[in-house]
Amino acid sequence: MLKQFPYKILLLFCLMLSYGEVKAAGCCNPCTDDPDCCNPCGAKSVIEFRGAYLRPDSSNLRDIYGQAWFDFGIEGNAAFYNYYMLFLGLDYTFNDGESLGEREPTQISIFPLTVGLKATVRYDYFQPYVGIGPAFIWTWIENDTYNPALDRNVNFFTVGGIVKVGSYFFVNDVVSLSIFLDYTFARKKFSSCSTSNVERHNITLNNLKVGAGLGVYF
Repeated sequence: MLKQFPYKILLLFCLMLSYGEVKAAGCCNPCTDDPDCCNPCGAKSVIEFRGAYLRPDSSNLRDIYGQAWFDFGIEGNAAFYNYYMLFLGLDYTFNDGESLGEREPTQISIFPLTVGLKATVRYDYFQPYVGIGPAFIWTWIENDTYNPALDRNVNFFTVGGIVKVGSYFFVNDVVSLSIFLDYTFARKKFSSCSTSNVERHNITLNNLKVGAGLGVYF
């Protein structure tokens, strides 16, 4: 089911993109107070502070670091052309665990930088959206091990993608609350080393985030 999720969001993104083109073509003045002229109206720019529950797709990561991860981040959204927003987000995800086999302490930290485009419509009290874009992911793994064959620190960078769906809810003209669901997909392949007896596994960083945010409009 999760593997099909990005394709469903991509379809929804294309539908909202087309809807925005139609609405923008017949819009006399975006965000007017006149309900007979362009309702719903255009997007609003917002900077948002977000927190989420994260679940990795990889069973290996769940076995090592647990089922429930926490994610914190900040995301800026710049509105343009009535029904679209450019987003730029930076998140931080981490968790502690125990390695498989020896059960030694280990910690993982993930910093995803995401950019992309959201298609959105704004109603009187809420603003739903769908979005898509690339994800640039830095990962740090620290292993508390005395095994000389194992690396105590593993750092790597990979590029993946992200799809988003959510909605802002207006508290007033400046502040909003939001709920969102993000799906990030990325994979890191490690080259095998013939001089080592350690088996290296590729890491799948696909994950699903469900969370809420506090936004400020500008």
